[in-house]
Amino acid sequence: MLEPAPFRGPKEYCYYETFDARCSDDEVILITSALYGRMRFGRCVKTNFGFMGCFTDVLSLLDRQCSGRHSCSVEVVEPTFDGVRPCNKELKCYLEVDYRCIRSTYIYVLFDVFQQTRGKLRALLVGIL
Repeated sequence: MLEPAPFRGPKEYCYYETFDARCSDDEVILITSALYGRMRFGRCVKTNFGFMGCFTDVLSLLDRQCSGRHSCSVEVVEPTFDGVRPCNKELKCYLEVDYRCIRSTYIYVLFDVFQQTRGKLRALLVGIL
């Protein structure tokens, strides 16, 4: 059975910042959630220009770049999220992402199950972790 990872909770990464995920040598990254847009007021959005709550799920994009690796870095800039414009194009969006580190010894078994279930494993893993 998987060992529970400490809860981090999603964090905000403002425009021009970098999301850095790091796990120990015997663990790999599993992105559990990733949103891009203007979800709420906070560290990255301080002024109401009338466009709040516009966002899109970018889990698959972050999965491709980070999940299964020991570390990864993603810059929160336009080229990284090319074609993803959930809000008014004049406004800057931010990234909200959460991840867990899972022991890499489990990754081979999980990958096989993932292939067989065509992605349904994610909900199971997030529930366990």
